[in-house]
Amino acid sequence: MMRLAQVITLTIALAGVHGPTPATAKAECLDVPLGLTARIQDGMKYVDQWLQGVRAIESPEYQDVWFVTGDVGGPDYHNHVDYASWAVTSLDPDFAEIYRVDEGHADYLSNYPDSEDTVGITVSKLSSGLGDAFSCVRDAAEDAGGMGLDRKTWDERHGATKRTNDGFATKGGPIRFHAEGERVVGIDYALKDHLSLGEAQVLSFDLLPADSVRSEPSAEEMATDNPNVYTSEWLGERLEGKADWGSADDGTFTVSFDLDAVDGLVSSFSVATGRP
Repeated sequence: MMRLAQVITLTIALAGVHGPTPATAKAECLDVPLGLTARIQDGMKYVDQWLQGVRAIESPEYQDVWFVTGDVGGPDYHNHVDYASWAVTSLDPDFAEIYRVDEGHADYLSNYPDSEDTVGITVSKLSSGLGDAFSCVRDAAEDAGGMGLDRKTWDERHGATKRTNDGFATKGGPIRFHAEGERVVGIDYALKDHLSLGEAQVLSFDLLPADSVRSEPSAEEMATDNPNVYTSEWLGERLEGKADWGSADDGTFTVSFDLDAVDGLVSSFSVATGRP
């Protein structure tokens, strides 16, 4: 394996040599800390683009390099899995250097510097293991979503639930949801450990329909980033006649974050139909 500091020199020295032999062993899918995903999310060019099913693999070519990949959600990115990938030098959010890679959508959705132009990390789905990374994300993205699901699908994706006085709750877990006609119309998520707003937003993304489009933030939302309002055509169709949208258009829902008065971090968040 090459160390990051050696990449530029070795890339020049080996310019006339064919690319590396493709790795034969399938790379292990790794969870990505919320803080690292939040940093990547903060580098997106557009406020209405977001990531689901984010996973990482360790590079088979470069030492101390991991490829972090997610499925892009938002306008024009909801018909299938749309991959975006970044090369990072650590999975620790506090120490990782982050570079976008050309393979996938990060090249024109991310403000982070290009991996090849900046540090000489060249990638391909075959030799760099990105094909494995895409497989990890595809599997994770299929397990994402929450609002609008039926209970059976929810249980398959998020764990078995039990009925409570006011809805359903994951057994031994932090999530409760409310249902109408067995479809999820509201979610409450109590955080065992308080999170930054960016980290909590990343956590909420995996509970949104893939076609969710965030509304242009108002002055109040820009100041507090609480709450976030989205619309989803898919959700409007699934919950037709089952949800109370208030005065908002069908498919409108709100993610609200509760900030702890002491530490200023998010202690819980909720997802509900309509506007606040």
